[in-house]
Order: sequence, then C-alpha cells, then structure tokens
Amino acid sequence: MLTTGIIYLGYGLVSLILGIFPAGGTFPASLHNATQALGGYLHILDPLVPISTLLTCLTLVFSVEIALFGFKTFKWLVSHIPFIGGRGK
Repeated sequence: MLTTGIIYLGYGLVSLILGIFPAGGTFPASLHNATQALGGYLHILDPLVPISTLLTCLTLVFSVEIALFGFKTFKWLVSHIPFIGGRGK
C-alpha cells in the first residue's frame, strides 16, 4: 500500500511536469540549423580530438553518476520508512 502510494505520487509528479509543455510541438527550424552547424564545427575538429569517443566517455560517466544518485536517493527513501530501515524522521 505504501509502495503503491509512492509510485502514484511519482507518476503524478511526472504528469504534472510534462503537463507544462504543449503536446505535439514542432521542432523549430532555427534550432535544427544550429544543431547542423554545431555538427559541422565538431566534424572539423574530429581529426584532432575524437569527438565520438569523447561523447561516449562523457555519456558513460554521466550514466554512472545518475545511477549512483538514484541508488543514494532510494537508500534515503528506504531509511525514512518506519519498520523497514529507519525511524521515520
């Protein structure tokens, strides 16, 4: 029952945050052009700095950091549930 309530609360928060943005929006053309220009600039630097390898390493580091943050958050939540891992403070 408590777990279901926490899941419903998380679903409600995500729905609230996503409800702020309009549904079915289009991708602005200027943002698309800026992304293409940035890709062109990075393509010029590719012989000096391997951009694909750099992005892969950064993605791996960020993924590990996000996983650690999620694990610590889960431990913190469990430590605040009475009769399971904490005193309920």
